[in-house]
Amino acid sequence: MSFAEYITALIEALETFEPSSFSRLKALVGEKKARLQLDDEVINVGFVEGQFAILPVDEHTDGEGVMDSASVVRILDGHLEVTDSILSGHIMAKGTPSSLEEILIAIELILEASIHTPQFRALSEQFRSEKFIKGTRSNEYDITALFETGEKELDLLARLDLLP
Repeated sequence: MSFAEYITALIEALETFEPSSFSRLKALVGEKKARLQLDDEVINVGFVEGQFAILPVDEHTDGEGVMDSASVVRILDGHLEVTDSILSGHIMAKGTPSSLEEILIAIELILEASIHTPQFRALSEQFRSEKFIKGTRSNEYDITALFETGEKELDLLARLDLLP
């Protein structure tokens, strides 16, 4: 599943299973467009005539977000908050202050809806299983890829038999 397919499936699940959250998202975003990058895949997204759409990459956007798969997995697993991920540089966002606030609210809306919807959890599992994280491509990911760990931390984790 490509990043564009994943985002589209997420928004479709939101519309189908959490229609009030979908309506709030549409009202929040309006006609604004965003450029999103996950690892090396770049997409532009927005609502066109009230419908979510993947847009041409060369189209003008109102904001930009850049993230990596490991950080997304950490957010999905609850190990990293969205605001903390931006402050720590795991997610980079560009735009006006109001656009950045809207991006944060949109992400939180989707994450909040995902807690209540089995389809979101299934999409998260599919995302996790299909993404390369430190050379792995399986349902179990390499936990050392998700955290910045030094040699001392890895030694301690090994002594405690906590490494995968």
